[in-house]
Amino acid sequence: MLFIDFHTYAEIIEKKKKIFTPIIGKTEIDELINRLKKLIPIRNAIMHCRGQYLSKETLSKLEESCVELQKLMQRVKQGER
Repeated sequence: MLFIDFHTYAEIIEKKKKIFTPIIGKTEIDELINRLKKLIPIRNAIMHCRGQYLSKETLSKLEESCVELQKLMQRVKQGER
């Protein structure tokens, strides 16, 4: 099974900043990388929960990241940087 996780996305974007910056913008690239890195432990908690539940704080961070990533994608689609 082939898949790519948040860590790998962040790593690729960091290594290929020169390619992504003209498309997304420098500020947005840094924001995207930071958001992806913040999602790594949340993703791991969800995928490896073993009956544990996410705290309200973690759920709040997840919701915030979803909203911010959607805003970032919308700005990129509209050509704003």
